[in-house]
Amino acid sequence: MMKPLLASGTLMLIFHGCQPAVETLTPTQQAIANFIKRQVDDSTSYRPVRWGRERKWRQHDWDSIEAVAVQKQIDALNSLAHTNLLRLAAATKNQMPADTIRILQNRYLSTVQKSVVFKMSCQTLQASTDTLYRGTSVMHSFRYKNKAGAVVMDSAIYTLRENGQVVMSKGEVTFSDDAF
Repeated sequence: MMKPLLASGTLMLIFHGCQPAVETLTPTQQAIANFIKRQVDDSTSYRPVRWGRERKWRQHDWDSIEAVAVQKQIDALNSLAHTNLLRLAAATKNQMPADTIRILQNRYLSTVQKSVVFKMSCQTLQASTDTLYRGTSVMHSFRYKNKAGAVVMDSAIYTLRENGQVVMSKGEVTFSDDAF
């Protein structure tokens, strides 16, 4: 009789001792959690899944992310310019009315001009050398319920800037080793 009682007491102690500890958040994590709670449909359903390592964040890091986004816009514009050029060539070959050809020429030139402007912007961003500390960044994965009640899993890199503003980036991010 004593053995079953002892065994059940030991099991209770083991299971009670295995309860997850209440996770204490760093100030950066707390600011990011509050930011996410304001963004999701049901703030009470927010559950952190994983926090990455906190890293120093520099303006150069942000410029690198922006450069990737601008490059994607350049690629889309180049594709559109190619399509407009093909349409222009077909219209010219088929001897379309002059107004149609002029419209297609203007579309093509407008697209090329936008692409050039974006390329200049991208080059400026890539040349950024501002390495001053601007905040703290961390990768965070979490769950929440959407309006339909479905559980959604999401993750992104969040940055807490020096001024207290939280910024989210889902872009491709690389951290340089000298930032740590």
